[in-house]
Amino acid sequence: MKNLLEKLIPKAMIIKIYKNIPIPMSVKKKIVHFFNKKFLVAVQGIVLNDRNEILLLKHTYRELPWGMPGGWMDYESPEEAIVREVYEETSMRIKSHKIISTIYNSNPDRIDIFIKCSYIEGEFKKSAEVSDYDFFKIGSWPEGMPDTQINILEKILNQNKLI
Repeated sequence: MKNLLEKLIPKAMIIKIYKNIPIPMSVKKKIVHFFNKKFLVAVQGIVLNDRNEILLLKHTYRELPWGMPGGWMDYESPEEAIVREVYEETSMRIKSHKIISTIYNSNPDRIDIFIKCSYIEGEFKKSAEVSDYDFFKIGSWPEGMPDTQINILEKILNQNKLI
């Protein structure tokens, strides 16, 4: 139905309606939301320990299981989301420092927000999503880590001089 409406009502008409019809702002916002494309936002943590090793998790649902911690954002800041995701999946506490990169990804359509973090404390506990963890030296990636994640991680590390 949405695609049909987009074809039937020109964008200029939608803007004119938005500007000129006396309806509450809350209704106007719903109209704007309805007519705009939707996609996901994910956070990825580049979590360093005190030896500058990177935290990687072994995910239970991936063909190539090893990768950076992360997940989908809820109604929260990216910094809050990565702290929550790591805790939910591992029971480990991290500190979020700063957003260092964003990348558009198309499978599924999403924006990945990469955040520099540091490991604080906590004993690892398995979850439904994560069966194991370890800290790895840069360039010494585990078998079972996708090349796409390795390439993105190394590119970000080189560009941002995180260590």
